[in-house]
Amino acid sequence: MTAFEAVPLIKPPALRGVSNSQLAARPWAAAAREKSRSNEFGVAVGGPVFIPKVYDGRNRTFFWSTLGAYRSGATGAPSALQSIPTDAMRNGDFSDPRIGTLYDVLDRFTTPNGDVRRNPFPGNKIPITRESRVTKYFMNLLPLPNRGNAPTLNYVGTSANTFEPVTFTAKLDHNFNSNHRLSGFYQYGTQPRGQQTA
Repeated sequence: MTAFEAVPLIKPPALRGVSNSQLAARPWAAAAREKSRSNEFGVAVGGPVFIPKVYDGRNRTFFWSTLGAYRSGATGAPSALQSIPTDAMRNGDFSDPRIGTLYDVLDRFTTPNGDVRRNPFPGNKIPITRESRVTKYFMNLLPLPNRGNAPTLNYVGTSANTFEPVTFTAKLDHNFNSNHRLSGFYQYGTQPRGQQTA
């Protein structure tokens, strides 16, 4: 459930929105209700540009500016299937009949008609000596399958997502006279996202 309300915290208009999974129903296909929360808030201010003893633009120069932010986080229910490398795969063994043939990019040959082809790995197994340090590092960060040893859809886990954008806008209008006006607009925003699977 999501709720929005105008909050007169200060003279300019302010906005605040709240969403919480505790107010929502469990999805029909999920074993449990996910945990999520989001808060949206912002403020807007505008009016004539007036700087005492410096500039009086109450009839000529006007500005309008907004600042908004959104904070969202969700942890999915343990119901989504994911594919994780099996213990055999981590050791270069892809001989499972449900896995297609793997070809060695370093073992090439040329056919009589001039086509360049690659030989498959014997037994669909990649020598462990061919594993890079980068691959080994990231493999150690992944959990092992917890839903059998099938090559795909073998892990049930939860994922955590965050989304925290910030937006800022500013608009300036100046009236030189009844026939000539000048307007300028500036907008800045960030959209940092994060995702973690457990």
